[in-house]
Amino acid sequence: TAPNTNPLRDEDASEITSNNNESDNNSNRDEHSYLSEMTDDESYRSAPPPLTSITTSTRHTAPITHQRQHVPEIKFSDLPSQQETSATSTPPIIPTPILDTPLGEMPPDATNVTTNTKLAATDSKYQNYHLMVDRTQDDKAVEIALFTAKRPHMRAFHYAWVSFFVAFFTWFAIAPLLSEVAVTLKLSKENIWTSNIMAVAGTAVVRATIGPFCDKYGARVCTVVTLVASAIPALALCFVQDSVGLSLCRLVVGVGGGTFVTGQYWTSSMFTREVVGTANALVAGWGNLGGGVTQVVMGSVLFPLFKLFFKTDVTTGRTPEELAWRTVLIVPALMSFITAYFIFCHSDDSPKGNYEKRTREGLRNEVSTLQAMKTSLADFNTWLLFIQYACCFGVEITMSNAAALYFKHEFDLTTETA
Repeated sequence: TAPNTNPLRDEDASEITSNNNESDNNSNRDEHSYLSEMTDDESYRSAPPPLTSITTSTRHTAPITHQRQHVPEIKFSDLPSQQETSATSTPPIIPTPILDTPLGEMPPDATNVTTNTKLAATDSKYQNYHLMVDRTQDDKAVEIALFTAKRPHMRAFHYAWVSFFVAFFTWFAIAPLLSEVAVTLKLSKENIWTSNIMAVAGTAVVRATIGPFCDKYGARVCTVVTLVASAIPALALCFVQDSVGLSLCRLVVGVGGGTFVTGQYWTSSMFTREVVGTANALVAGWGNLGGGVTQVVMGSVLFPLFKLFFKTDVTTGRTPEELAWRTVLIVPALMSFITAYFIFCHSDDSPKGNYEKRTREGLRNEVSTLQAMKTSLADFNTWLLFIQYACCFGVEITMSNAAALYFKHEFDLTTETA
């Protein structure tokens, strides 16, 4: 056998054995003291005996011994009834996913979602929307998808700026042709500027009063009314014979400028306050382009094109220029009529439907135009915005009316070039 390389001395081994025995005795005494204290406790004596008892020590582990425990007999009459169990228990809550599906296919819990959902409210004419909406803000859209025209939100958005564009196009369609109109009707500079003032006066009255009518009837109906009301006198301009007729027609054509108000109201009805500023800016900006585009289209494109189709009428003495400006004014009038038709038939006043039907069915409160006007006039912010807008809008209207005339007379240009 190999020699013991680490032998313990006898006295060291004795000392270790003595320490171990002393540790075992102390452990047994501590366990006995702990059990004595527990047995003195009333709650411990009434508790059921343990299923197993395990005795351990620092040096070795005693085998596990099992004790048989008496199990009382259970009677079915002692069990609680099903009604008692259901009354005291709480069923688990299982989250339900929100899907882009019609209302009839949605789980019941999905209707509780109110924000960032495509599911419509129960009082809406639609079951779901193409855009995400906030149902706490009357199903207004929380996003803008420019490359779609789905009803109701984006259809209203695009019709809002298109109607404003067409109205401005019609409103200023005669402005680049005023030099030719002045020659035909023998107008003075005062006559021309009187007609310009009348055009602005017409829109000023409409813009100040059409807001409460939007509150009552909705932006869709008010937009249609303003487009039709401006298209009729625009068509009548083809037959005007004097300065009085010109001023009266331009006064009523100015009603079309009210589509700025209806457009802003419409987008405010369709988009939440978090994105409505962007929607309003796009609608107003794109709509205002109509006032500039009409200068080019009517003066530089359609007017010279229509002149090619006419010759001097020897019977009446009308020149190709006169026949051209009278005929070309039919174009903006037709644009207004067609736009009004599509808006009336293929759009909505609000995300949930048209105001007239919802009011008739009791889904919307009746609105008083007079009360709406009083409320707006009593707001101090209304007058601040009134002053701000008055300082800038007049400049825009003046430039749209006078730009072509100025360039023609100042630089001796033709109507087409000016």
